[in-house]
Amino acid sequence: LLRHFFAGFIEDSVVIDTKTRPKFRSLGANNPGAALFGALRALEQGRSVSIAPDGYYGRPAGCIQVLGASCPVSGGASFLAYQTGCDTAWYALRREGRLFVPVVERGPRRAAGETFSGFRLRLMRFYRDRIEDHLTGDPSSIAVSKVWRGLLLKAMEDGRIAASLAARAERA
Repeated sequence: LLRHFFAGFIEDSVVIDTKTRPKFRSLGANNPGAALFGALRALEQGRSVSIAPDGYYGRPAGCIQVLGASCPVSGGASFLAYQTGCDTAWYALRREGRLFVPVVERGPRRAAGETFSGFRLRLMRFYRDRIEDHLTGDPSSIAVSKVWRGLLLKAMEDGRIAASLAARAERA
């Protein structure tokens, strides 16, 4: 549903997806190098690109901890945003009654003199915080991918989600 939203409402956009879908003007992530290069070219042309750092394509460049679940992330989104200096954003859909309402929040942008590793850490923290907010928000708006379902179930079985929620409550 998110890909439909992005492709339908963001003019002249590109979606990095698991496979090429002309309907979405997408780049197939089955060839991560080509997808990354295509996304870089699109950004240089002023186009918008949708790429999920936690997508299961590309080479893992680290992990984010979300409610006790460890999720591999690739470096493509961080690299693109750092290299081009483009804006980043989180977008999701929230349910309001029978409707889906888009939620967009501005993300970090590379600061002057900032190192790649510093920017990448800031972007991943922002992304992690948005995922946690999504997962602990209104239950009627929670939707997760098959990958996230598996990661969260494992963390729940191991008791890591309960510990993470308790720590989160103490910080609040």
